[in-house]
Amino acid sequence: MILRSIECENFGRYQQQAFELRRGMNLIVGPNEAGKSTMVEAIPAVLFGSREVELYKPWGGKECSARLVFEGKGRTVEISRNLLTDEVHLVERDDLYHVLAEFQDRVSARGRGAVFQEYRALLQRLLGIGDEELFRATCFFGHQPREWTGEELAAKLRALVGSGAGQQDYGALMDRLLEEYFQLTRVNPWGRNKQQDRELELIDSELARLQDDDQQQPEITSQADHSRQASIDALEEEISRDRAEFERGAKYVEQVRNRSLAEPSADINETHSEPEPPPSENAIDDDFERRLADCGLPVNLSPQTPVILNEAAGIRRELAQLQRSLAAVQQTEKAIIKPSWRLLGGLTLFLAIVAGGAWLFDFHFGWVGAAASCLLLVVAVFGARQQIQANRQLGDCDKEQKKIEKAKAEVLSRQEQVSHRCEALGLPTSPVDLVRLEKLVEGNRQLLDEYWQRGENEDTTKATPVVSPDAKVPAEAKTDEITTLSAANELADLEQRLAEFEESLLQREAELEQLKNEVDSDSPSATVSNPDLKLLRQNRAKIEQRIVLLREAIEILAEAVDRYAKSDLMQLTSEVSRLFGRLTGGRYQEVRLDSNMHPELKVDSRRWQPAERFSRGTVDALYLSLRVALARVRGDGQSLPLVFDDPFVHLDQHRYNKALNVLEMAAAQGQIILLSHNQELAKRAARERWHVIALGGFQPAGVGTEESEHDGQLHLL
Repeated sequence: MILRSIECENFGRYQQQAFELRRGMNLIVGPNEAGKSTMVEAIPAVLFGSREVELYKPWGGKECSARLVFEGKGRTVEISRNLLTDEVHLVERDDLYHVLAEFQDRVSARGRGAVFQEYRALLQRLLGIGDEELFRATCFFGHQPREWTGEELAAKLRALVGSGAGQQDYGALMDRLLEEYFQLTRVNPWGRNKQQDRELELIDSELARLQDDDQQQPEITSQADHSRQASIDALEEEISRDRAEFERGAKYVEQVRNRSLAEPSADINETHSEPEPPPSENAIDDDFERRLADCGLPVNLSPQTPVILNEAAGIRRELAQLQRSLAAVQQTEKAIIKPSWRLLGGLTLFLAIVAGGAWLFDFHFGWVGAAASCLLLVVAVFGARQQIQANRQLGDCDKEQKKIEKAKAEVLSRQEQVSHRCEALGLPTSPVDLVRLEKLVEGNRQLLDEYWQRGENEDTTKATPVVSPDAKVPAEAKTDEITTLSAANELADLEQRLAEFEESLLQREAELEQLKNEVDSDSPSATVSNPDLKLLRQNRAKIEQRIVLLREAIEILAEAVDRYAKSDLMQLTSEVSRLFGRLTGGRYQEVRLDSNMHPELKVDSRRWQPAERFSRGTVDALYLSLRVALARVRGDGQSLPLVFDDPFVHLDQHRYNKALNVLEMAAAQGQIILLSHNQELAKRAARERWHVIALGGFQPAGVGTEESEHDGQLHLL
């Protein structure tokens, strides 16, 4: 993308003047105060606005506006701005003058709103740069060129070097991940924590409040409530036991009734035919074993299996929670700041040397010694205080770690007991097999219930249940009673006793329901807090899991982006080293950029020195090389004109000639706008057929020119 024209409608000293530019080398030449810098300052003023509008507002004028026209890749971009109102009009057209994109709104240089972001994004897409600071650091070179300093500018430069589509996607993805992460928690593992609590901290606060309420609830509960709860527990246990006895008694009565009905028909048909044999028990067992094998379940599975599997799952969850707590304690222990005794020792040695030197040279030894002693005392107190604080924090971490280890040992002991129980029941002991078996049991619970119920029925047919409402009648007594009574009297007696037992059971169930209703009505908050507490804990576990996943994703993405950026920086430093070596005649062959994009030079093939330690001419040559090299290796393939305002002021003749050669080579692939007042440079421009714009009546000697339709421009012959 090249700059085709600058139209200064009311900008500085220019009124309704237009300046045409071309691809390649463009020289704007004129004496001092001819308006060269004012003309090129219209470029960032139109693109990004200006915070110093009064500098470019015409004297006595009420308007201040300018217009830029860019061309490239079959497109034309026209941007105009009224600097007093910040009214911007941007139009993108193709070769057939069809409008591809248009923007018109007020965009201030200090803006931060949605319109501002939309306009900057449009500049980034069309021109490749949407930030004024980055534009001046890469495309502008004045008497005091913008040096590459600061973390913010360094990040923008790194993004510009690798600003392909993939790099932009990485940046947008990183922003989304960080935004989602800090919506969940205020803890920042990569820097300072956020001040405002996020979702996780709010849930922790609510959990702490509910837990405090639960801990205070037993203290305010009366003795009557405790006794009532104990009565409920005892009654529930008794009802559960008697309900099981009632069900077994009902089955037994049904078997007696069926047997009494079957005996007369058996006596009548005894002389005619033999009764049809009952189904084989082995056949039923084989059918259950086949169905269990089809589901992947082992044969002879104990009814205690679901209980053991649930207990094993709970132990695994406890171990995972303890492991997370232990990791958090270890991370806290690593973050404890300890005093640097080596640094303090070095400072002590330095103070001793200073005091010794004062004594040796008799230079106010008393004052120097007293000052050194006071400073040493302050440093020692500070170090001791910091060490005591660190030891206290380490002790707290050690106590917490021992507490977690003790809890972990108890859980492991319980896990070992569960393993022994699994071995006794013929179940697997490895966690993977237990999880698989747990899923199979949950998926085939109905089949297993039938299998276990059949086993209970077989045991019932072999033993006589107790159905008395008051006392449990032994099986031997029941057998004696059956042998002494007739079948009819036995059946009637059993049915009557079973009915009485059922009536007693229903009365006790009604009593239990009444007690529970009284407890619920007396303490309504207890019925609400427990579900809320459970739900909050579940939400917290989900949020913690999401935070861990987001943190891992951010770290992986940051590492990938860093590797990608380093490869791009190697390409940039290679190109800068080549250009700068040519400018300096081979004196400096290697240039590198640190993590903040600050340049350093290698001296005598051994030592690296920062750029500010060299002369002004060397620094100018270095930053000129950096701008040219960056225009070549940009990852997005876009480029803007490079503007150089008298860049050779501090260069000697040798570097001056080399710099011109470098700029001419760079202009072959883009556009260079060079500002100067040097007549010799104007003569060279004539010889090399550069495009020249003369200002302030400047007429280079020996150069033939003719006026064009634009005032102040010369088309060299």
